[in-house]
Amino acid sequence: MPTYLAPSVYVEERSTGARPIPGVSTSTAAFVGVTERGPVGRATLVTSFGEFVKRFGGPLRIVPGAIEHYLYHSVHHFFDLGGTRCYIVRVAHYTNIDDATTLTAAPATANFSGQQLGGAAVANALRVAAISPGLWGTTLQVQVVSSSKFRIPLAATIAAGNATFIDLAPNTDVVPGSVLYLVHEIAGVVASADAATRSVAFAGPLTEGGAPSVRTIADGTAAFAPDFRLMTATDLAAPLDLNVTNPPAAGAMVFDSVAGLTPGSAIHFAVAQALVVVLSVGVTSVGGNPAMRAVIAPVAAPLALPALPLAATSVYARDFTLRVRLNGDVIETHENLSLAATNAADFVNDRLGPESGASQFIVASEPSAATADNIVVPNVAFTALAGAPNDGLTNLSVSDFVGSGLVQNGLHALDSIEDASILVAPPSRIISVAVPNPLTHQVTLTSQVIAWVENRRDMFYIIDPPPPGADPVQTVRTFRANFSSSYAGIYFPWIRIDDALSGQRISVPPSGAVAGVYARSDGRRGVHKAPAGTDVGILGVAAGTSHLVTRGENDILYPENINAIRNLREGIVVWGSRTISADPLWQQVSIRRLFIFLERSIETGTQWVVFEPNDPSLWKTIERTIKAFLRIQWLEGKLVGESEEQAFFVRCNAETNPQEVRDAGQVVTEIGVAPSRPAEFVVFRIRQFAGLQA
Repeated sequence: MPTYLAPSVYVEERSTGARPIPGVSTSTAAFVGVTERGPVGRATLVTSFGEFVKRFGGPLRIVPGAIEHYLYHSVHHFFDLGGTRCYIVRVAHYTNIDDATTLTAAPATANFSGQQLGGAAVANALRVAAISPGLWGTTLQVQVVSSSKFRIPLAATIAAGNATFIDLAPNTDVVPGSVLYLVHEIAGVVASADAATRSVAFAGPLTEGGAPSVRTIADGTAAFAPDFRLMTATDLAAPLDLNVTNPPAAGAMVFDSVAGLTPGSAIHFAVAQALVVVLSVGVTSVGGNPAMRAVIAPVAAPLALPALPLAATSVYARDFTLRVRLNGDVIETHENLSLAATNAADFVNDRLGPESGASQFIVASEPSAATADNIVVPNVAFTALAGAPNDGLTNLSVSDFVGSGLVQNGLHALDSIEDASILVAPPSRIISVAVPNPLTHQVTLTSQVIAWVENRRDMFYIIDPPPPGADPVQTVRTFRANFSSSYAGIYFPWIRIDDALSGQRISVPPSGAVAGVYARSDGRRGVHKAPAGTDVGILGVAAGTSHLVTRGENDILYPENINAIRNLREGIVVWGSRTISADPLWQQVSIRRLFIFLERSIETGTQWVVFEPNDPSLWKTIERTIKAFLRIQWLEGKLVGESEEQAFFVRCNAETNPQEVRDAGQVVTEIGVAPSRPAEFVVFRIRQFAGLQA
């Protein structure tokens, strides 16, 4: 309570008690199945089909009876028919479903060697892998290119000897962990380069510190472009004395490689060079001018630094850039990476780590970070990722789809997802040495998925019928007889589409398209509308059905709660809206989904009640809050009744909360609603009568 100590006007904010309950989304779906790529065993939200393709890849080739994975088609149909957001869970095989380390899917990889300047090669200094496991990664190529984040001058000459620090012109890019390439250099500008002879002609004299150089360039002298796109060395028959001829005569300067040199390109020669790692940076002054003092540790042998003059020395960052290529096109470039763990800004493990989000295609790491400060990566041409990639589909089993609550993979990856209310798990043909009966697999999987949604109680599972066979009607009836649940519905038959890979017309499961109809119906009419009929139930993605359901067959199927997909004059239409429940109260899809909506909305919108004083004031507030929410649902047509009293009631009082309930820390509210039910059987009674003459 506020305290008033002196006469004045006081303004206070007071709550009215009732708090609005927002309705939760009912059209977010979750898909569980096999994809070309993407994270395994993790629920990933996508909000468009284009985003799905970027993250999870394209269609997998369908070989009927052998390889059949339909998740791509299901997601495509969902978005085409009105879906706007869904979660994707990629499935692959685990030898032990409760142990995440036993995942058999593996990414394509490439290892790159490093080296010290003037030192020995270091194997596997850099590892690049596809961002997710699978054979898809072998389509990627990676190029390593030396690069430099900066080029800065010295602030003071470096004397020969074992230096412990260097003074540089101020630059914020120099940080602890930066690998610096110190070069006493001769610079030139290319006039022409001959790839056949590997010789270069220069547009003017080679300079050193701004003046023509008089030094001698020896064979094997390091040469580079300032951005390090070119890293090469001279290939001279004899030392070239610039005191005699500068610029060098045409054909006098030959290199190991001239790739990338064009007229106007700058090229630098290293008279003396050193590689150092920055341990710390500070501020200093040289000759009255501000400078940056970098405490260093040399990383090249010998440890003693050469003499490096002020005017002719440049300091470069010794970084590297990764380029990723797919189908001949560079799709990503990651510039100025470092192998030094102490370089917090550019360390490759952080910049391209699994959780960095910097790349849609690769991850990269330095496997031995403890010694990486001593390593740089030379240029490497585009190299295909290889290693031992594996899609993880061999011996794929029901347990891989259901997953483990301990590891939260498979279906259990959705355990922590609260905003998905539609579940799709299209059937997959199992690839293994001994292929089990597909129907047995589908019955087992469907039973376990139903058990999961029954336990969860806030998702509706759209069941696919068995694949088309000799007697599809009897097959689906036999299949349907295995289950009973108000949280699931089955749709028959499969739909026909044009396959983008084969160019042939194929049959695919209908669940993804039906999920799209659910989303479209919810958006246009509301969750209380049966997601079927010519208004919202037309499957525009379908070119036909695998079986033409006749009216007589539908008379057999519908009493068994099998929802037909029919070829009508209006198109391919979802022509049924029943769950597979034996309880007449819960036989309508719209009723079950309406109650899921009401229960989740009330649960989410009343979390504020927890820890409030359990007294009549709280009971009245709860009543007002929930009544206000249900009144909106009644006005929108979700509930029936000529008055609020006929449409719903809410009781939270001393009768529902006796002393023993309150002593247990509970507050109990009773809610009753009269849901709107669909008109399934529309009967028009017509009779003849004798018209009356005027």
